[in-house]
Amino acid sequence: MFHGIATENFERSIRPIKELDADVYVIQECENPKCSRQSEYEEFASNSLWVGATPNKGLGIFAKEYVDLRNNNWDASKLRNFLSVNINGKFDLLGVWAMSPYIEVHYDYQTINIDKLRENSVIIGDFNSNVIWDKKA
Repeated sequence: MFHGIATENFERSIRPIKELDADVYVIQECENPKCSRQSEYEEFASNSLWVGATPNKGLGIFAKEYVDLRNNNWDASKLRNFLSVNINGKFDLLGVWAMSPYIEVHYDYQTINIDKLRENSVIIGDFNSNVIWDKKA
């Protein structure tokens, strides 16, 4: 089971998130666990990968201790907040937190890494897309 969650103050939200009891969480707008001083967050993040431009806000993929979580090190080509991991040697999970210009950034990332996406790849996260931004050309 996967959950994608965005929260500005993940540390304060950790208990209700843990209640979801997912095997893997993709969480946007969270602090780098290596910079945290909160023991409950550090414990939750004991099996995690994180990317971000600042230590205060980034994209994290967190997993239970029995999940083999490996960074694929896909090329982000200066694009922020994309993280591809392999789960248990079985499939790739691409965590996304699209930043302005949103969908265009996600499209660029996928174009760079199109040869790595497979039929069993999972893409999850916050795409920051909404039909209110659609414009007729």
